[in-house]
Amino acid sequence: MWGQPPRLSPERSEAFLTDYHGRDLAVTAELALDRVGNFLALRSSNLSNLGAYSLSFVPLTKGTELMSSLYRIPTAHARARAVFSNTSPTTAYRSAGRPEVMFVMERLIDLAARAHGFDRLGLAHRDQRHVLRPPLRLDRCGGDLLAHPAQIVRDRRDVTQRLGNRHTASPR
Repeated sequence: MWGQPPRLSPERSEAFLTDYHGRDLAVTAELALDRVGNFLALRSSNLSNLGAYSLSFVPLTKGTELMSSLYRIPTAHARARAVFSNTSPTTAYRSAGRPEVMFVMERLIDLAARAHGFDRLGLAHRDQRHVLRPPLRLDRCGGDLLAHPAQIVRDRRDVTQRLGNRHTASPR
């Protein structure tokens, strides 16, 4: 009729029922430290909601392999489980599994630093490694992540200040 194939443009409620979900992971994790703050061990239990049927286990497996992030952790144990539910299926979406487990690891470091009185940046900096060999299998070359830690902190503060200034009300 118009010379073009028809396109489907679902309503928002239809999209909630039919589109794939990108993330649905529940993690329980523990980080062990010695008296001076060196990371000793990591334990996690990762539970992934696959939805009504399985499309991909990649977010669960990749996230589990990368659970220790870029930190030197000599011992790690992860339990990965997947469950079916009555929701739309989940599948790999932008960096399958990484964002969730990176958030968990960084949050564990935040909590450990606060609970034991360590400097958060110092704690993370001391336990980083240049060549990433996570204890949970996957190898990555990370480059020189620790070359300029003070510059990273300055850049972070600068960005935070700029964002703060952008969100202040301006006179009109």
